[in-house]
Amino acid sequence: MLKFLIFCTLAVAINAEIAEEEDVLVLKKSNFNEALQAHPNILVEFYAPWCGHCKALAPEYAKAAGMLKAEGSDIRLGKVDATEETELTQEYGVRGYPTIKFFKGGDKESPKEYSAGRQADDIVSWLKKRTGPAVATLNEVTDAESLIADNEVAVIGFFKDAESAGAQAYEKAAQAIDDIPFAKTSNDAVYSKFEVSKDSIVLFKKFDEGRNTFDGDLTKEALLSFVKANQLPLVIEFTEQTAPKIFGGEIKSHILMFLPKAASDFQDKMDQFKKAAEGFKGQILFIFIDSDVDDNQRILEFFGLRKEECPAIRLITLEDEMTKYKPESDAITAESITEFCKLFTEGKLKPHLMSQDIPKDWDKNPVKVLVGKNFEEVAFNPSKNVFVEFYAPWCGHCKQLAPIWEKLGEKYKDSADTIVAKMDSTANEIDAVKVHSFPTLKFFPAGEERKVIDYNGERTLEGFTKFLESGGKEGGAPAGDDDDLEPEDLEDDSDSEDGTDDSSSKSRHWICEVLHPKIARQSIKRPTGRPGLQRNSSLDSERATLRTDRLIFFYLLHLKTSAETMMKYYHCPASQTLGIKPCIQDVPITCKGAASLKPIRSVHFPNDILFQDYVRQGELERIGRFIRAQRVTLDTIYHSGESNTNERFSYTSRNVSSQTLFSALCPAFLSEQEWLQSTRPSCLGTWSV
Repeated sequence: MLKFLIFCTLAVAINAEIAEEEDVLVLKKSNFNEALQAHPNILVEFYAPWCGHCKALAPEYAKAAGMLKAEGSDIRLGKVDATEETELTQEYGVRGYPTIKFFKGGDKESPKEYSAGRQADDIVSWLKKRTGPAVATLNEVTDAESLIADNEVAVIGFFKDAESAGAQAYEKAAQAIDDIPFAKTSNDAVYSKFEVSKDSIVLFKKFDEGRNTFDGDLTKEALLSFVKANQLPLVIEFTEQTAPKIFGGEIKSHILMFLPKAASDFQDKMDQFKKAAEGFKGQILFIFIDSDVDDNQRILEFFGLRKEECPAIRLITLEDEMTKYKPESDAITAESITEFCKLFTEGKLKPHLMSQDIPKDWDKNPVKVLVGKNFEEVAFNPSKNVFVEFYAPWCGHCKQLAPIWEKLGEKYKDSADTIVAKMDSTANEIDAVKVHSFPTLKFFPAGEERKVIDYNGERTLEGFTKFLESGGKEGGAPAGDDDDLEPEDLEDDSDSEDGTDDSSSKSRHWICEVLHPKIARQSIKRPTGRPGLQRNSSLDSERATLRTDRLIFFYLLHLKTSAETMMKYYHCPASQTLGIKPCIQDVPITCKGAASLKPIRSVHFPNDILFQDYVRQGELERIGRFIRAQRVTLDTIYHSGESNTNERFSYTSRNVSSQTLFSALCPAFLSEQEWLQSTRPSCLGTWSV
C-alpha cells in the first residue's frame, strides 16, 4: 500500500511538471519518458509550427483531448514540436507533419501509427477502440441510444449467444476496422427498442436511410464488405475533411458530379444522383464537387472542365493510370447515370481522352501544333520522323526551351521526312504516350513499328540536331523512364567518400536515381524565417533546421511533406551549407564539374488530385506505388496551380543518372506580393554539388 501511495505521489509530481495547452500535454525530450510512465495510454502528435495541416488539426486535437479529460479517461493527448525536439523526431522516424503515434502501456519502443480521421470524434473513437475491447457490450437501452447518438456511424450486433460462430466472426470484423465503433447486445429490451426479432447485425448512421441490416453469410469478409458499402453516404461531397475517406477507402472507382450548389436545380440533380447511387454500393463511390468553390478548380482542370461546362459527370478509376470516362449524354438523370455506371462495370466504356480542337494553322509554322485529335495521324505517319515536345503552358523550363525548339523547327521546316512539333499536355491526352513531366521530348521514327524513343540528351540546338541526324540514337533511349530499374542498372559516377546508402529497397530505389547520396548527408540551415523578419522575431516561426542522414533527406521531402513543406525550408538562400556552391542562373556555369551538369527538367504533380491527397495524408506506400506506376521522373516539383512567376531556385547534382535532376521551387506559403518584396535576386540561382 505504501509503495502504491509513493508511486501515485510521484506520478502526480511528474504530471505537474508537464505543461498543458488546451488539455494537450506539451512534451519535450526532458519529460517524454516521464509522460509515458505517468500516462499508460497517450497519443502524441509530432508537429511543425509552420505546417498548414498541423494548424488545421490543432483545434480538433485539442477538442478530442478535452472530451477524453471530461469523461475521466486515462487516455491523454500530447504534442511535440518536431522543429525543436529533433532528437525525439529522429528517434521515432518522423518524416512529415503531422505524424501521430499512439503509445500504449508505456511502451516507447513500438508505438502504433494513428490511421483514422482528423476530426475530434474520429480521434476519440480510434483511441477508445485501441484501449478497450473491439466490441463494447450494451446492457441497457440507454447504452445503445448513446452509442448511436454520439457517432456518425455505429454497428450493433444482436446475439443471444455471445459465443456463436456469427458473434465470433463479428468480433474479428470489428478488430479490422478502426474508425467505426462496434457493440453487441443480448438484452431483450434493446432488441425490442430497435425492432430486432432475431440475431442480426445493424449499421446505424445519421444520413440516407438511417440504418442497414446485414443479410449475408456471417463471415468476417462479408461483414467487412457490408460495412464498407454502407458506412459512407450515398453521395459524399469532396472537401479537405472528406478527402481521406474518399481516397483512403477501398472503393477505387469514383463517379463525380460537378455542380454549383447555388444552381436552381441543385436539389433535383442531387436527388437523381443519389437514386443512381443506390444500385452501386460498394462498387462505385458517388462524389459531389461544388464547381463554384475555388479550391475545387484544380479538380475541374484535371478533368478538362470549365465552370461554364457544369453540371457535368465524369468517372475515374484510381488504379495505375487513373483512367477517366465521360458519358455520351450531358443529361443528369438517375436512368442515364445508372446506364453509364452499368456500362463501366461491364467493361464496355472507352476511356475519355481530352483534346483541344485542331487549330486551322496547326501546320503553318515551323513547329507544328499537335492536339489529341491529330496526334495519331501526324506522330505515327510511317513516312515521317516526328520529334515532339510535350509541354505545359505554365512550365518555366518549357518557356526556357521554347526559343531553342523554334530554332530547331526552323532548321527542319523544309525537310521532306522530319517534323518538329509540340503539344500542350495539360489540355490533350493520348493513349500512346503518358506524360508526367515537363518538358518531355519524344521521337517517333518513320516506319510501321510505331516506335517511341525518349530524348535524354542536352537541350541545345546542337544536341537536338545530332539526335535527329543519328535517327534517334545519339541522346535517345527506349520509351519509358528508368525509374523502375534496380539500382545496379543505373549509371553511377559517384565521387562521394562513401558510396553506400540505405535505400536499396524497391520502395525507395528510385531515390537513388534522383540524387547522389553526398548531398543528402548535408545539414542545410535556413539563415532566416520569412524575408524581412528579424532573426529573433516572434513571427519567425517558420525557421527550422534539417539534419539528415543519407537519402532520408529527400525521402522526407518528397514522400512525406510534399512540395509545400519543401518550400518552407528553401524560400531564402541557404547561406550555411556544406559542399553546395551557388551558381547564378542564366549565366554559363563555370564551377568545378559544370561539364557534367544535365539540363533541368520538370515534373508536374499538382493537377493529380490523387497524388495530392496521398501527400496530404502521408500515405508513403501509395505515393511510392503512384510514382512507379505513373513512371514519374522526380525533377522539378511545382506547387498546385503555380506558374513560372513563382519559380525560385533549384538544386541540381552533377552525379545523377539519366539526366534526372532535383529542383526545389515556389515556396507555397509566400504570396506573390511577399515574394516581390523579398530579396528575390539573391534567391534565384542554381546550386550544384
